[in-house]
Amino acid sequence: MKVLWHGAPKGLITLSVFISTTALAPGAKAADSDATVREAATHFQRGVGLYREADYRSALVEFHRAGELVPAPVTFYNIGETEYQLREYAEALTAFERYLSESAPDEHHRAEVEASVGVLRTRVGLLLVTTVPTTASITVDDRPVGNT
Repeated sequence: MKVLWHGAPKGLITLSVFISTTALAPGAKAADSDATVREAATHFQRGVGLYREADYRSALVEFHRAGELVPAPVTFYNIGETEYQLREYAEALTAFERYLSESAPDEHHRAEVEASVGVLRTRVGLLLVTTVPTTASITVDDRPVGNT
């Protein structure tokens, strides 16, 4: 996938052009693919606007929707930045790690993200839970996080 972008306030990346349909399911029609890419770009741009207004919760919804439609490293970067603003450090760490694994090695935001990952690793702990029965649901702060 090719994504062209430029910097925005608070480190956020705005999407200038969203090109390619290679991330879409094989066999998808070109018209369907183009419509999906346009919809993802619309969600992404809404997310950028909401982020600029400091409506981080709504921005996060838009970035997640864009990422579901067309996964792209730029989206994971913005999700990470938004989660960081919301002080949802575990989620920010996950998004930034995905950004690092999927972005190009020469990406100019890489050093910034690597520094953020270093900070976040000092703020996020790992908790292993063993239960009887073994299929218990686990929630943290009323949010489901998985099953044992």
